[in-house]
Amino acid sequence: MRRLLTLLVAMGASAPVAAAAQPVDGVPQSPSRGFGERASFVFGVDNVLGFTSDRIGKETVDSSGLFPGFFGPTLALHGVLHGGLTLGANLGGSYLHFSDLGSSRNGDSFFVTTLAPRIGYAGNSKATFGYWIRGGPSLRMIFPDDGESTQLVGAGFELLGVITPVEHFGVTFGPTIDVGLAASRGDSKFSTFGVALGLLTDLGGAP
Repeated sequence: MRRLLTLLVAMGASAPVAAAAQPVDGVPQSPSRGFGERASFVFGVDNVLGFTSDRIGKETVDSSGLFPGFFGPTLALHGVLHGGLTLGANLGGSYLHFSDLGSSRNGDSFFVTTLAPRIGYAGNSKATFGYWIRGGPSLRMIFPDDGESTQLVGAGFELLGVITPVEHFGVTFGPTIDVGLAASRGDSKFSTFGVALGLLTDLGGAP
């Protein structure tokens, strides 16, 4: 009797393992991969919703809601290399009229472009929750409707949480910081701090 009970316990303990290893329709199943492991490319839209405080020269503008901030939303295009290393850039463009932001410079209008190369690391704690750390230079051009264009150079950093309730599709959230380093016009250095939500899809399944 004791041997029979031991045999039944052993069979019960091994049953979940055996079931997990069974193929479905003849195809072996592998565990779900998390963010940073399952794809070779990430496409996203950053700064969709949130809060941003921008300082341009002596002018500070705080904004919240949909597409907040002086520089607006950006497209995130990043490749995922072995080990979770990411390389890519954020690209953006926006047209602003200062009176819409409650600025004292009412009537001034600008077109702003953003190119922000980034190196980063993508990882996860489980299949549906990950993180993405990115940093690099931020290059911006400001084209006023009336006046000389301005080139801005800064250093940016993003620390993002990544939630993917559906595999390959999800949201990002977290703080972003940009510190101005140089400007083609001495009074035009910028700094940016924000907490925002974005959207992403990671494509190209990892082997």
